Amino acid sequence: MGGRGSSFRQIVAESTKNKNPNLGDYFKDKETTKQNRLTKSLKNYNIMVCESTDTMNEQLLNSNLQQVEKLSKKYSALLSREPEHELHIRNHPMSDNTFACYARIDPDLTQSQICYNKKLVKDVEDMNTKIKHQIQVGFSASAENKTDYVITHEFGHYLERNIIEKRFQKDIKQYVRFKNLGSKEAEKVVNEEADKISNEIFEIARRKYKNLSWYISGYSGKNSREWFAEVFASAHTNSSYKPPLARAMIDFLKKELKSYDV
Repeated sequence: MGGRGSSFRQIVAESTKNKNPNLGDYFKDKETTKQNRLTKSLKNYNIMVCESTDTMNEQLLNSNLQQVEKLSKKYSALLSREPEHELHIRNHPMSDNTFACYARIDPDLTQSQICYNKKLVKDVEDMNTKIKHQIQVGFSASAENKTDYVITHEFGHYLERNIIEKRFQKDIKQYVRFKNLGSKEAEKVVNEEADKISNEIFEIARRKYKNLSWYISGYSGKNSREWFAEVFASAHTNSSYKPPLARAMIDFLKKELKSYDV
């Protein structure tokens, strides 16, 4: 926890009803020995593919890793390169019914991971069928690329948390103060910034694209972090048509990128 005044380390997991799901031992899940172009490329973006993914369907995993590589390259300037902030991509039988989740040690980027639910994630056909159903019932946003929808949603969580960290770092005094807050207080500050980000994106959609609806999916109504992840997924899994909120997301991210040397 660094200098947060508490030895209690709490895992915060997005995209799951269980705030402390069973994700196995983060530290025992070493780097995969099945190295290829994708796993080596992702290391350049501070992302490690773990050995727990070795049992995953190869076609699904490779498709997802290609998507992560594409997104990492596009938003490289917004991602942390600090060793302790390395993102791990893992696979573990989780304790609830979510396909995957983005988790980290509250409220830092420490032990940051995207973890698949080994019990539910099978292959490309199965993933496409499940996401198609979620879209049909209105739970998930529309997506042409259903194979990579889940990983894109989770990467959205990771990207937003990086954006928040970089925003805080712009004011050194405030950042030091944030780093010394207790866990609950710091998470409250993070959530407030996430609310601010979602409002910024919505305002772009309202002003530029005449969008008046806040929701892009049923799940987007859970909180501002899930809203960001759903809109991000919609923006990066659709090519022929992007909803107004998705177009506003792209505009917002372009603006954020201009804040850094790219």
